[in-house]
Amino acid sequence: MADLLHPPPDQEEEKVQEAPEDPGEFEVAGTAADALEADLLWRALEDAGIPAIVRSPRSDFAGKLDAPVDLFSLLVPTRDLARARSFLD
Repeated sequence: MADLLHPPPDQEEEKVQEAPEDPGEFEVAGTAADALEADLLWRALEDAGIPAIVRSPRSDFAGKLDAPVDLFSLLVPTRDLARARSFLD
């Protein structure tokens, strides 16, 4: 049985992966009227190097009761908010 605490010296040590960068808090950069527009804007932000999340107020049961109109919010990290808003304009 191999000694797990003392591996042979010829084995390469596994490289430790660094934790991904924390983007911090997200804020609304813009809105979209439908899912197609939201997807296009999300892809454009991602292509520009701005991480984005699409959120629909109707995605849960309570949202379906108090949000009669579909409106998708595009959320971006606070540090990228100004750049995202100018990009979406």
